[in-house]
Amino acid sequence: LLLGAFLIQLSVLAQLSVSITGNFNGCAPQLLTFGCNVTGANGELSYSWSSGNGDVSLLAGPTFSYISAGHYNLSVTVECNGQTATATREVVIFNGPTALFNDSTVIGCTPYTHEFRSLSETGDAAITNYLWYFGDGNSMRGQNRRHVYTSPGIFTVSLEVTDANGCTDIMHSQMLTVSKSPSVTIAANDAQWCVAP
Repeated sequence: LLLGAFLIQLSVLAQLSVSITGNFNGCAPQLLTFGCNVTGANGELSYSWSSGNGDVSLLAGPTFSYISAGHYNLSVTVECNGQTATATREVVIFNGPTALFNDSTVIGCTPYTHEFRSLSETGDAAITNYLWYFGDGNSMRGQNRRHVYTSPGIFTVSLEVTDANGCTDIMHSQMLTVSKSPSVTIAANDAQWCVAP
């Protein structure tokens, strides 16, 4: 009786089990790498993964590509000496924001002041951060910003937006040409006197 109980205990302790590790959310498009923790294995393991979007893998730590936003049912089945164990996790992929601003060509002379306004579109979450790069070494946070260009040049303006899910997008546009303001000098010849007839 004692021997039978001992064997039953060993059988329970050797039960194969698996759990999935990794990051289970991201912003579309997204590459995610997964792994798994296996207990109770007493031999060589084999793996069979399903990403939930139609992709499969036999690797121990596969990387799957999630192109579109959505909810995906990730699963792995491991096999060892005739025993199998399966684990599943939900993967959530978010739609991110789209960075947009009016990038019509602008020409001006120093000092040139321009008002930048974001036309960015939200994804699955509100935009929480706007970061403007003005192309002259200066940057500023905020949805709408005014900037003064004090030096001539051709400037590429960028807007990077981030939402509450941590998704980001950036837009670039070589839209600004600023020239040096011309200098005007008035000179006169020797004064001429006019005499009334």
